[in-house]
Amino acid sequence: MIRYQLDMPKDSYLGVGYGTSMDKVDMVAFVSSTSNPHVEDLFATSESRPPNDMQQDYIVTQGTSTRGSGRLVFTASRLFNTGDSKDKVISENSMLSMSSVYANEGSVVPHGEVAYFNIEFIPDGKGGYIMKGEDLGVKTKFSLTKLHGWLLWVAWGLFGFLQPVSARYMKRWWRLNMWIHRLGGTFILLSTIAMSIVGISKLDWTLTGQEAHYVIGLIIFFAVTFVAVGGVFARSMTRRLNWSSRKIHKLQGMHKLGGRILIILAQVTILLGVIEYNEKYSTKESPLGIVNIVVYFGLIFVCEFIFRIYQNSEPSLFKAPSSVMTLAEFNERAKKESLVLLDDLVLDVSQYMDNHPGGKFVLEHTIGTDVSKFFYGGYGLDGNAIKGGSKRKNHSNVARAVVNTLAIARFVGSEKPSGSPQELAAPIFHATIKERQNFNSTTQNIIFKIQEQVPKSALNWPARSYSSISMIGKHFLVLDKSHSKVKRHYTIANCMEQSVYKCLLSALAGEVSNDNVTLDQDASFSVTVKNYKMKKGLSIRIAESKEALFQIQGPMGKGLDIQPSGTHIAFTAGTGILVFVDLVAHLIRKNLGQLDKQEASQLSSDFKFILYVSFPKRDEGIAIDLCEGLQKLCNDKTLDNFQFIPRFSNESKQRWDAAFIDKAIDPNHIGKNLKRVWVCGPPVMNEQFDKHLLAIPSRSFHYEIL
Repeated sequence: MIRYQLDMPKDSYLGVGYGTSMDKVDMVAFVSSTSNPHVEDLFATSESRPPNDMQQDYIVTQGTSTRGSGRLVFTASRLFNTGDSKDKVISENSMLSMSSVYANEGSVVPHGEVAYFNIEFIPDGKGGYIMKGEDLGVKTKFSLTKLHGWLLWVAWGLFGFLQPVSARYMKRWWRLNMWIHRLGGTFILLSTIAMSIVGISKLDWTLTGQEAHYVIGLIIFFAVTFVAVGGVFARSMTRRLNWSSRKIHKLQGMHKLGGRILIILAQVTILLGVIEYNEKYSTKESPLGIVNIVVYFGLIFVCEFIFRIYQNSEPSLFKAPSSVMTLAEFNERAKKESLVLLDDLVLDVSQYMDNHPGGKFVLEHTIGTDVSKFFYGGYGLDGNAIKGGSKRKNHSNVARAVVNTLAIARFVGSEKPSGSPQELAAPIFHATIKERQNFNSTTQNIIFKIQEQVPKSALNWPARSYSSISMIGKHFLVLDKSHSKVKRHYTIANCMEQSVYKCLLSALAGEVSNDNVTLDQDASFSVTVKNYKMKKGLSIRIAESKEALFQIQGPMGKGLDIQPSGTHIAFTAGTGILVFVDLVAHLIRKNLGQLDKQEASQLSSDFKFILYVSFPKRDEGIAIDLCEGLQKLCNDKTLDNFQFIPRFSNESKQRWDAAFIDKAIDPNHIGKNLKRVWVCGPPVMNEQFDKHLLAIPSRSFHYEIL
């Protein structure tokens, strides 16, 4: 029999373990509580408070201490072998490793320091035993429970906060945010797996009858792997998928939703874990669970509030780069570098392509082109034929901040004028509508009156006419000051101004002979607009608003980059023809001999423009009579610099399919000197042409979707 005799201060306890851990170990606790002094026969299965053994095997007596009234005396004894499977069997002549803890508390509480010792019971030959002992010293106890709690709080509290912050609120710092997101996600994944295994092992790999903390924790344990793998997969697909931005956005959305659900569950699990710790391990209630939830979601709310204010604020202006670049330089460098145009900025997107939310292909495919129409949400590159159309994105202030990190030069067009990049920026000015001129039921030519004083030295301000063909295809960026979120591009189409249009028709009819078509040069300019009658759209404001003030920037863009010789083909539908009407007007004046020598020399004798147009019906057409007049002029004068091929859906069922495109650009049909192919129509048409032209092997011509 082993007997303990202890003289202890009141409201203290001594725990003795028949082993050196708390994993399936027999224990006894001497509790000298003032209200209820007692001895407990315990069996520890984990680091939590050991439960009482169902069979209490100690014979206990209490007495009064001779050392003062503030102390109690316990005498407790038990057999070496009690027959209880949960009691340690003590053997003679065998070293027994034991441990003990002491605390000035009237109940069993968590403890940090543990005393370790060995004892051996040696028979004395008289029916008793001699106890031989070895003191192994006091050591600070390593608590897996605390490690589990604190490590998972760091994972889901701190790094769990960094996950939405890096993915949503740090996009402008695109070189850094995804690394934080990846490293944080990896730490969360590894910590969750490791600490979950530790926790489950402490439960003997069973969840029967366990608290919600363990159940939700197990859900997180399995789900975090799927969410992490889903994030890696979505990231991989942004680099690999072509023509699949909708699929990329779905994958990203699934990862984002899974991550948000996990974060919410994790904060709840932290709260439940703290509550459980308070109940099982601590005599003092810790508020950390509530504090964590309040601070976590409070900070998320503050971040979201600031983020939305930034997103919804007035769009910021782009910063001026330190250098300038001409069209020739841009075209040459774009053959080797990942350059695109946005308004009048040259962007180097080589480092950003893998970080683009819409996928790498979206930028990779538009290298060497003007991406402005995509940036402002006018068009989507792909997914246009899918139900619901493409996912168009009117890029926010965050995207504008990213653009500032990518801009390397100010685009200055075909020639490099003198001046700093700031001075050469496309002018921003305000204008009101001076006059509306109807062409058909939905299309108007709008003459804007510039409100600012145009500088006398201005080289790049809007004008009613341009002598250089490099201006053909350039555009203005227009917004209504009362609704500045919606911006749209409108292409220069000076010949659509009613007086100019009539002069051109008169010239074609022979009513004006060898006289130059002239335009008034005042502080105004015109664009042609189709009213789509969308309530929140810009076109309806331009077409119907009476006193609106518009902010306009331009002219901008690379234009059509018309080559002086060779065949140029344009496939257009609807208002897409407006990009090319000034080229038609230029050819009319050239063929009529109305250009001066310098203007006429811009296009050589072997230049040819083939224009395909498509409209639902003739009376909805735009500039049809102008194009037909030029075609007749060419026929009458046996000139071969223009060919007009119209299609009206109510008259012809011919489809512009792959076979049609191949025939239209077949060298046997048009000759071998094809230089440019342009496509400008509805999004579905643009995408179909884009995919087919891209797939043509050994393509010798340059094509661009406008």
